[in-house]
Amino acid sequence: MTRLWMYTHLGPPLLLLVALASAGCTSPPPTPNVDALLTALAEPEAGGVESMAASRPGLLIYLDASQSMQGFLNLPNSRFRRALDHLLDRSIAGGYDVTVFKFDRAVERLPPTVSVASIARVGFFVGAETSFPTLFQHIDRERKPGTIAVVVTDLVQSGTTGDQKALSEAFQRMVQRRPEVLLVALRSPFVGAYWPESRPSARFRLDLRGQDSGSSRPFYLLAVADRAEELEVLRRHLDLTIDEESTSEWAIDASRPGVVVREVHFAPPADGPDAVVWQIHRKPEELPRAGRTPRKVFWLYEQEPPLNGSAPVRLRLATEGEIGVADLGNIVVQARRCPLVGDSPCSEPEPLALPVPIQLNDSRELLVSLPLPRPAPGTWDGYKVQILPGRANLSRPIDPELWTTDDDADLRNATRTYKLDLFVDTLVNTLREPVAFAEQYIFLGRGE
Repeated sequence: MTRLWMYTHLGPPLLLLVALASAGCTSPPPTPNVDALLTALAEPEAGGVESMAASRPGLLIYLDASQSMQGFLNLPNSRFRRALDHLLDRSIAGGYDVTVFKFDRAVERLPPTVSVASIARVGFFVGAETSFPTLFQHIDRERKPGTIAVVVTDLVQSGTTGDQKALSEAFQRMVQRRPEVLLVALRSPFVGAYWPESRPSARFRLDLRGQDSGSSRPFYLLAVADRAEELEVLRRHLDLTIDEESTSEWAIDASRPGVVVREVHFAPPADGPDAVVWQIHRKPEELPRAGRTPRKVFWLYEQEPPLNGSAPVRLRLATEGEIGVADLGNIVVQARRCPLVGDSPCSEPEPLALPVPIQLNDSRELLVSLPLPRPAPGTWDGYKVQILPGRANLSRPIDPELWTTDDDADLRNATRTYKLDLFVDTLVNTLREPVAFAEQYIFLGRGE
């Protein structure tokens, strides 16, 4: 008799429990010490910040005070003005302990009485440089556990502290603790001076009085928090509802997995003499959701075990939205194996190469077949299997023709942000790419 216990985890911290048993062999080995195997297979959690128990969370607001931002406020009812006013007002109404800073070459704390009216006065947007390395160092130092940081900016690095590459490098250093990050892009009329970064000696006067992608300039809200729930509460307080069909706004939840798995099911058996026919032993049970991921318990048994070779476990992963990978063939499956002898697991799990084909069916579900080797008679093997999007395999979540340009010295490109694609790619590659979008703990036993 062969028995298979499966703990399936789809993105942190989803856990699915599956019991699989088969007939046709002698009695199974003793029930494994599942907790010991889980401990042996688990990898240390990345160092993070502790949750904050304070009832009034902190909110750090950073306002880009460079000269190129003044044009957003030169019209009385620009979207930038409304967004800034809304941010300052609604953050107080939301019960946050708000601290406001401005930044250009350096970071300066503003008085508690700061308002849009005071910001719009001559003398606020006077910075000749915008140093994102200095800004991100300040955020990393000042953002305590449970505190959210929000940056209002046009995302153009300038001055002696480097170019757009310096912005991306500084951001990568700031997010080493893997916080949750949200980037919201909005458009606003802009009337005023702009200094292009691709030609530093030039200066243009822009007169963009519209709201659409061809007659306005982009500005951005960049929010950094410890937990996704904190960002979601902030979005509700600020009423940051984005029309995904609009060409004038978008949002990137950078910490959301590149592929979002909604549910996991066992797929029908594969064809062939070694096919395993799994039968549902008990009705699946729903568990409380864990963060963004649902949890489910399965009890299955093996009706016709294979005589030789592997015991493939076929999964059907139901996804949400678009499959955010460029090529299914570049998806990476990582596995670690840990045999169990009695109640003693291995001291060091061994990497296991699994040639795993991944397909997409007509229902936009990923079909995964895990060819797990059969354990030796009378033993148990434990596996940790992670499915990752693969290097440079995630789709870029913006339309380059509407939002980014490599030449901001051309007036025809004034409605786009200089090298925005570089920063967006940094968000995706740093925060999304290393995250497994599906993770399973599988314990496979075989009778004598």
